[in-house]
Amino acid sequence: MRPLTFLEYAMFVVGGIGIFASEYFRLPGGTQLSIVLIGAGLALAGCEALYSREMSLLFSSDSAPGHTGIPAIAWGLMLLSAGAAIIGYGYLNDIGKWPRVLAALRHSPGWLYLAVGLYSIGFSILLYADSGAARNWTRTLLLRVPRVMLAAILLFAGIAAVAGGAWQLLDPPGFAAFRQAGLSRLDKALEGSPAQSWIRR
Repeated sequence: MRPLTFLEYAMFVVGGIGIFASEYFRLPGGTQLSIVLIGAGLALAGCEALYSREMSLLFSSDSAPGHTGIPAIAWGLMLLSAGAAIIGYGYLNDIGKWPRVLAALRHSPGWLYLAVGLYSIGFSILLYADSGAARNWTRTLLLRVPRVMLAAILLFAGIAAVAGGAWQLLDPPGFAAFRQAGLSRLDKALEGSPAQSWIRR
């Protein structure tokens, strides 16, 4: 295992143990510190992928040779942003401002749509990347083709989510009217169905 990868996994393990110990022994501030440690491990793994242009969090640099370059950059950005979000959550929760941030996100969910959309696009890039392993036509049909189809679905869904998030941030009333109209049509289409109660929530 590479030394930096060992450090990243050690941060995850120590952070997880710290969360459990803090909850069990009622240690003040221990949970937030452990959460920040886990986020720092993800951010470090993201920086490693961006710097080396290779997939991080792998036991060997030869484990995924087909994921170097753009897929590794996408992976690094995803890890870095996730680590930063976890660190921010730990800090805001420690100073007592997380409920205010959560209320702001509920009032203006465009940022969440943007995040979900960008992560969907990132996962589509990872799914589309070919490992380069030799395979016959049956394995290609059973393994490669479904991955490419799923990658295309995630790509279009991510683009739609990013567009929706940008629309909500730039024109909240217009987006709210469009969303309400769409939910009303869906409610009518599902009238009498068990899923109708879930739509109305």
